[in-house]
Amino acid sequence: MKTLFGISFLLLSYLSISAQAPQAISYQAVLRDANGQLLSQQSVGLSMGLRTDSLNGPLVYEEHFFLTTNDFGLVHLAIGTGAVQSGQFESLAWADHRFFLEVKMDATGGTNFVSLHTSQLLSVPYALYADRADTARIAENAFSGDYQDLTNAPQNLSQFTNDAGFITQQTDPDPTNELQQLSLNGDTIFLSQSNYIVIPGLSQLNTGANLNIQQRLDTGETPLSIVNGGEPVDSLYGKSWAGGLIFQLDSLGSGHVAAAMDQGAGEWGCYGVTINNANATALGQGAVNTPAIVSGCPTAGIAAAVCQNLSLNGYSDWFLPARDALVSMYQNLHLKGYGGFSPHNYWSSTQGDGLNFTLFNGSATDFGVGSTGIQIKVAVHRIRAIRKF
Repeated sequence: MKTLFGISFLLLSYLSISAQAPQAISYQAVLRDANGQLLSQQSVGLSMGLRTDSLNGPLVYEEHFFLTTNDFGLVHLAIGTGAVQSGQFESLAWADHRFFLEVKMDATGGTNFVSLHTSQLLSVPYALYADRADTARIAENAFSGDYQDLTNAPQNLSQFTNDAGFITQQTDPDPTNELQQLSLNGDTIFLSQSNYIVIPGLSQLNTGANLNIQQRLDTGETPLSIVNGGEPVDSLYGKSWAGGLIFQLDSLGSGHVAAAMDQGAGEWGCYGVTINNANATALGQGAVNTPAIVSGCPTAGIAAAVCQNLSLNGYSDWFLPARDALVSMYQNLHLKGYGGFSPHNYWSSTQGDGLNFTLFNGSATDFGVGSTGIQIKVAVHRIRAIRKF
């Protein structure tokens, strides 16, 4: 199968004074097929090779990974931790060569690899070499702990003078006014008495593993960034976001939330009247059905009007869900214990069953048993509004 490889990768090495840099390079990529569709939840085989000095230079290191993409076609791996086929990652001479990363893939999860691309590694992986150089420098200049071993050490500390003129007189009478406090708000670091600096993505780094998914959302991290960070999509269902409870998320970061409680009960409305443009069933089509119902059926208190007139949690773009959205709410919220739904019928905005035009019925889902069918328009059923984010 011909496969396209959508690259969205990071190469990261971490150094610290007290610890050696990990011998690995973090890598992530998004995989798509020849039609541009994501390879979601699919087992793939990847070969990661390092060549020196040119695109076709000697292959000095190769390893294999066998992974499964997530719902968004994303894979994560750490170069240097796979099944080694040749070479030693920790012995690569980063200072002596230019390195080129060659990526191959078998979209069936085997080892029948097809070369996808080769590209030069730039500055990031060379933190590994810098770590070695820093270790050597520290060893060379290590202090024995004996004051007499210092070069050009002062011989008479009691008679130290400012003969080089480096010390100047303190003319500011307040010794504390230079002291400032640092504070963090989202992606911005503030100095208490002067300026600030914005570091994009800082808030996401600071959320970390100590925060649960709801706390990460509360600090401003988006649902899509959480999923791209490795969390499954269904871990977001029932979490508060954009005025309601998440029950659907697509690969571009858009989705739908349901109000956290019912908006009461009412009729579908206009029994005996066919409402034009109110027969759509798809998940987001309640936004089309709802204004069509309100326009064609002026009866006060009907389900569509209740949702369209709703202002909740700072949002006023609510609508009555179409049939498929109501089914998703039953599966992704009610069955998982979210939303406090009543075990009774809930109106959708789909007239009839979405296929047969009807004067007398609308589509509803019974949240007691999960069945979806048509109900007479004058019946009084529960109402739950949704919105798109």
